[in-house]
Amino acid sequence: MTPRAGQPIRPDAWPRSVGEIEPIVALIGAEAAFDLAEQRGGTRIYIADGAQGQVIANIVGLDAARKLADHYGRGEFRVPLARRWRILCCRAAGLSYQATALRCGTTENVVWRTLNEAGGTRQPDLFDRAS
Repeated sequence: MTPRAGQPIRPDAWPRSVGEIEPIVALIGAEAAFDLAEQRGGTRIYIADGAQGQVIANIVGLDAARKLADHYGRGEFRVPLARRWRILCCRAAGLSYQATALRCGTTENVVWRTLNEAGGTRQPDLFDRAS
């Protein structure tokens, strides 16, 4: 369920992850981390030994689930929302502001503000004139 608009995000074009999602991205990759944050962000999921047949394995795949289980150990795992990073990912994939807001469970204003803070958008000057 990674963001789709035009082409998929190239592996070298995923936005840099920050905050709580960063170690997860480093461990299982950006695409799997995006799917995990989108589907379970803000909740806790249980990681058991082996990881096979678990909810987490259905989301990120068995290999990534095993990596998470090996790294974090057995027990509850809190999945970060990673909203800012997901917004940047959706826009990197070419999704519109509206589609990004819907995918990330926020408003278009938050998308605009997040991209502005990240340097990803520029509001036109009221007095700009086309030459």
